[in-house]
Amino acid sequence: MNGNSSPEMIENGDPDRAKSMEDSEPQVIENGDPEIAKAMEILLDLIKNSDTKISTDQNYLLRYLYGTDFNAEEAFKKVKASAEHILECPEWYRKDGPLTIKKIIDEGPRVILPDFDKEGRPIFLLKNGKLNPSTMPLYDVIAVDDVWLEAVLSKNPELAGKGLCVIMDIKDQNWRLSKWMQPNNVRQSMKKIENLPFKDYKIHVVNNSWWISLAIKMTWPFLPQRYKDMIKFHFNNMESFYEYIDPKVLPPEYGGTKELTYAEIFEKLYARNDEIFRSYESYRFYEEDLL
Repeated sequence: MNGNSSPEMIENGDPDRAKSMEDSEPQVIENGDPEIAKAMEILLDLIKNSDTKISTDQNYLLRYLYGTDFNAEEAFKKVKASAEHILECPEWYRKDGPLTIKKIIDEGPRVILPDFDKEGRPIFLLKNGKLNPSTMPLYDVIAVDDVWLEAVLSKNPELAGKGLCVIMDIKDQNWRLSKWMQPNNVRQSMKKIENLPFKDYKIHVVNNSWWISLAIKMTWPFLPQRYKDMIKFHFNNMESFYEYIDPKVLPPEYGGTKELTYAEIFEKLYARNDEIFRSYESYRFYEEDLL
């Protein structure tokens, strides 16, 4: 398996034509856009007639509308499934702002890069070798993932319509992570991912780990085709990796030319602590909120 296994043909996008994540402006609902207005009206009506408590915060709902090309019925299915999963598994949907989990964020296992892939998707960099189940509770790591994604979607819900690009760096990843790979954790994780508003996912596996290579060989035949289609295995083949992400937007550790100071990116995230918490409060309803 490599970066050329079942590759999809894509146009060579110009990353310079898109604003960086840092420069992008918060999305506002344009009342004059009939497509947005009509889809929102239908979605709110579906929510009103639902037995499930679902947020009617329009900035939150916009991410689901963009992610479904303004198909209100499909957006309703996803937002309803998400609301039900929050009630079912609240520990998977905490309301921690980034300052609450600063210790793990500062260790750098996850970060949203400032730019986009060649098709305009935000880039979520996962450095799994920096995860340590002995010192990091699983639900804290989940909260870290959530904070980064919320930072994107709460400010720019329209990016859900682009999808999400994930760089999964498996360098130094070892057997310790198997502690988290219990069947229920895998099941809940897949359910949560399916309920996220992103239109699609492209997952790029880079670098090497003998343990992960073995795990891939063992599990790949049993993976549903729709998940296989999301994943591109590049390992150390950077040229195949660059077919999807321009090296101009990648840091030098991945052969790119983008000079990044992760501490500065983290500080910008911490400055949005209250904003992210308020966004969670607008839609993460627990059982006690229904009383």
